[in-house]
Amino acid sequence: MTDRDKGVVTHVADDRKSDSLNEYFDTLADDAKKGIECVTMDRSKAYIKSVRQTIPQADRKIAFDKFPIAQSLGKAVNKVRMEENKTLISKDVEWLKGTRYNGLTNPENLSKEQWDNFEPLRHSTLKTARAWAIRELAMSLWDYPSTAWAIKAWKKWLSLGSAMSPRTHQGSGQND
Repeated sequence: MTDRDKGVVTHVADDRKSDSLNEYFDTLADDAKKGIECVTMDRSKAYIKSVRQTIPQADRKIAFDKFPIAQSLGKAVNKVRMEENKTLISKDVEWLKGTRYNGLTNPENLSKEQWDNFEPLRHSTLKTARAWAIRELAMSLWDYPSTAWAIKAWKKWLSLGSAMSPRTHQGSGQND
């Protein structure tokens, strides 16, 4: 645990169990627990359980770290890409061949040549392009300086639904 305001480590545990985090929280007075404004963490079920058990209004104070979310969304994009690639290859179309790296890399880390090669895919109507765009939109959600705007952006992102999973248009028999 760290106190981000003071920039100091306040607790180090030997494991990632809820009991270990509870031990730390047990050292805090009730007023100190109430004063906690935000708990940033990965999506560890043990940590979530501990925070919910000990911090008042915990669900309003838990913020998930960006990088585990990025990793999960990257896996989802890759799954969509692999499924779509199988379908395309069965039709002798190789549009997605060699796109794994560019699709999973932070766009800021792509060279101009890599970005230029990836550009046609980004602007395509493929499910992979949609999944990539949704992932990139999600990555921007941590950049809002205003809580109110961040909440609006998260709600909009959540309203996009499950675009990472393949859907079929009724009646057409064709995937998006």
